[in-house]
Amino acid sequence: MAATLHAALVEKLGADASVAALVSTRIYHHQAPQGTTLPYITFFVVSSEHVRSLGSRVQVVRQVVQIDCWADNSVSSTNLREAVQLALDAFRGSMGATAALRVLGAFLQTTREMKELPSVGEETVLYRSSLDFAIWHEED
Repeated sequence: MAATLHAALVEKLGADASVAALVSTRIYHHQAPQGTTLPYITFFVVSSEHVRSLGSRVQVVRQVVQIDCWADNSVSSTNLREAVQLALDAFRGSMGATAALRVLGAFLQTTREMKELPSVGEETVLYRSSLDFAIWHEED
């Protein structure tokens, strides 16, 4: 079974004690289900760059991933962002146990702090701390 970055990230973050202490298993690709308990993590791939050489394809891909840390207050979203940063920044090695992805390097690029106002009919203000990582990994 080929490893995917999505599955590997969920496993890596879920296996990190500091991250798991804050979100348990609430780590979702793209969007959390409606009514998910805060705090939680969502993530998505912003871009993928397949490395090429003259005349052939190198089995390496660079993917930029946005990871969003959601909470009901700014302190909690910042604490979760810091836990994710410690878990992933400068990581190198096998990511995920089920179908391990060989990561050549994961590097934090940018962070952002935002306050999301409630939608019509909702009352909860959400705080989001975002991280953008460039993750270089081998490709099947």
